[in-house]
Amino acid sequence: MDKKKEPSPFSILWKWAKKYHGGFYDSVITAMIGVAAGYMIKAVCSTISTTLSHTATYHTLRDLREQLLKKLSRLPMGVILDTPSGQYKTTDALSRNSFFQLRRRFG
Repeated sequence: MDKKKEPSPFSILWKWAKKYHGGFYDSVITAMIGVAAGYMIKAVCSTISTTLSHTATYHTLRDLREQLLKKLSRLPMGVILDTPSGQYKTTDALSRNSFFQLRRRFG
């Protein structure tokens, strides 16, 4: 009843490749270094991309606000006071038409 335990397929392959084990370790270490370097490059490029995107966005917002301030400063105070603030904040077609009508009237 004593059965000899059969080796697993992995252990058989491990024994066949015994003379190449040193090369396997070198390959694994090289692959790990390559993966780590790739991850670091990805992180750096992602950071640069996000920084450039946010910088461009906030510069655009600044320019829009400056242009809006210049435009509002030329409107008569009565028009500004009679117009609800929500109308300046919305960007639907009706508000754009109102803006262009004001622009035609007051330059």
